[in-house]
Amino acid sequence: MAYEGKLSVDGTDYDINWMLLRVIRDEDKRGVPSSRPEWGMLIALDAMEDSTIKNWMIDPHMQKDGKVTLNRIDEEASYKEIEFKKAYCALYKDEFFSDIDYLNTVIYIIGNEVTFNKATLNV
Repeated sequence: MAYEGKLSVDGTDYDINWMLLRVIRDEDKRGVPSSRPEWGMLIALDAMEDSTIKNWMIDPHMQKDGKVTLNRIDEEASYKEIEFKKAYCALYKDEFFSDIDYLNTVIYIIGNEVTFNKATLNV
């Protein structure tokens, strides 16, 4: 099956090339969880001229709400939605490799609340 993804922030949709959602917590020497879970999303987008994401990264106090929607290309219904609230853009980088015609913008989003698979994590 083929999928497509969209990142929606401030009413603008961005095409996702790849994404990694990470939810993790520390563990003690015995392997027992010893901290509250944290979350972060690493997302690669087509390189952009849009300033919304750049301004989000540059302003250390700016928080945004948004959503990632993953769809199966052969179906009209969404496959998965990941919503975030009061999130920060903690990383912004442009990647360019001329030998493989690759130009991406990669961002890392962290925040207070994320909802996925009907489960909500508040940090």
